[in-house]
Amino acid sequence: MDKLSINEKIIAAAGAVLFIASFLPWYSVKVNLFGVSKSFTASGWEDPNPIWSVLAVLLGVAMVAQILVSKFSEVEIPKLGNLSWPEVHRIAGIAIAVLVLIKLLAESSHLGFGFFIAIICAAALAYGGFMYAKDEPAPSA
Repeated sequence: MDKLSINEKIIAAAGAVLFIASFLPWYSVKVNLFGVSKSFTASGWEDPNPIWSVLAVLLGVAMVAQILVSKFSEVEIPKLGNLSWPEVHRIAGIAIAVLVLIKLLAESSHLGFGFFIAIICAAALAYGGFMYAKDEPAPSA
């Protein structure tokens, strides 16, 4: 792990925790009917509006995978057009934060603890991606 910068560590940790949190309850409802109590939960992979959380989690996994592959293997990952990988991470981090925010705005009742963890991870990925791109050395002319 010494090969990773602090911003890469933030991205790796937040992406991994976001993936784990995606399986935790993002929504939780407890129903009492005629003295019988029943709880229902939904993870980030389930309704309501799973497309937003699924895209956020997949982007987070891709961010982690790119960093780990580029730092711990001999594989050369090609650039995406004119964008450097730190720039891609900045865009992906912001996209993850926006996707989680969209999911929150689409359905904000009965939030479970997994959603709160996802919000923190999304903010950390946005911060890590932004700082990773900021710390990138300027291209030589």
